[in-house]
Amino acid sequence: MAFQATLKSIQFLSFFAVANILGLASVANASNYPPDYVIDSECKVVGPARVCAQNRRYGGWPRFTVSYQGPLQATQWGRISVYVSLNGRQGVFPMANSNFVEMVSVGGLRNVSTCVPAGSPSVGRPYPACTGGGSWNYSLPSQAELDVMFYARDQVGQPNAWDMSFAFVAEDGTWDSANGANYSIRFE
Repeated sequence: MAFQATLKSIQFLSFFAVANILGLASVANASNYPPDYVIDSECKVVGPARVCAQNRRYGGWPRFTVSYQGPLQATQWGRISVYVSLNGRQGVFPMANSNFVEMVSVGGLRNVSTCVPAGSPSVGRPYPACTGGGSWNYSLPSQAELDVMFYARDQVGQPNAWDMSFAFVAEDGTWDSANGANYSIRFE
């Protein structure tokens, strides 16, 4: 009896081994996280700015968020932009005001939403059809953001250290730039 049970176990395992070799076994996905899901996050404060680097080491779409609470808000609330340099690549990005904090996120995907993959039955599903394959619709970052993020990782996708500098400018031409030196931060 024990011999028959062992023989059946071996036959069962052999079936899965052969199926795996022939590529018949399916790959299971444990989750359906968005393509830019934050896996890795680190924040630092310098002067009036809080900078958070996200997915710098792991995950897709490395990006950073800059928050500003400084003197320009007294007269230029909601009309402030940030000058950013990341490893020598530069850009200027308008900030949005939320809860009395000026903020901008650079490098991440935009308008990420779930969708129904092509060929899937969509009856009863409140999601739109996918436009780019997979199960997510999204917009890519702007070319200016992609330019700034160019050296975020090396040519094989490994993380680079991020040497960053910031200055804030209001619509009226007033700057907050650490007296012309710019605020600097490094993520390693």
